[in-house]
Formats: sequence, C-alpha cells, structure tokens
Amino acid sequence: MNKFILFCISFTIIFASCKSGNDKDFSNISVLVDEAEVIINKYDNNVQSALDSKKYDYIKVVSQAAMDSSNVKINDLKNLILSPPTEELRISAIAYIKSLQKIINAQELYTTISDTTSTDTAKDLDANFRETVEHAKKMHEAYATKLNTLTN
Repeated sequence: MNKFILFCISFTIIFASCKSGNDKDFSNISVLVDEAEVIINKYDNNVQSALDSKKYDYIKVVSQAAMDSSNVKINDLKNLILSPPTEELRISAIAYIKSLQKIINAQELYTTISDTTSTDTAKDLDANFRETVEHAKKMHEAYATKLNTLTN
C-alpha cells in the first residue's frame, strides 16, 4: 500500500512540474491532491504501527482524523474558482480523493476482526480491500491523465 501511495505522489509531482507558470488552476488542484495523498500515506503508516503494536482501537482514531483531513481537501477543491477547462480535473481529483477515503474505510474494517471472525469473513475483508485499492489506482490514472492532458 505504501508503495502505491508513494508512486501516486511521485507521479503527480512529475506532472505538476511540467506545467507552465500561468497554470495556477492546475497547480492549486495538484497541490491539494498531493496534500491528500500525504494525509493518506501518514494514515497508512499509523495503521501499520497500530497493527504491529496490536493497538486496534487507535486505528479508529487515525481513521477519523484522516477522513476529516481529506474532507477538508475535498472542500478546498470544491471552493476553488476555476476556469472551465479545469473543471473536469477538479471532478477527477475529488473522485480520486474519495477513492482514497474508501481505502481508509476498508482498512478500518480490519478493526472488527477478532478471534471469533470466520475465515470467510476475513477473506471477504481482504477481497474488499484489494478491490478498493484497485479502484483507487484507476481513479489516480484518470486524474493523472486529465492533468497530463491539460498541462501538456
């Protein structure tokens, strides 16, 4: 998971660095997406630490903090005043951040696992998590493609 998020951040930075100085709209969107990715990456690290230390209740706390922080980024995106060509990029950026939030929800479900959890239920949680990550990858690709199209 960490490698995926780091890849996303690197990919976004590369495309953001390709834009001209007059493209403030692209830059504002890109910065907010980068910040959301950093939030999710920190969250992912905190979840791993909680799992390693078996402090499962902590996952709920960091999940809520990550959701709140990423919601701020979504609201910031919604409040940007943009020219028409960048509206699709904003929509794609919001969809991408929401897909990252679904990863938070999927990881938080792991806190429901206990000694009485069936193998089938655990497998379902794993499958749900994998599907959520795949969806986030697709949303990132869509966002990056729109960013690339508009900046080149």
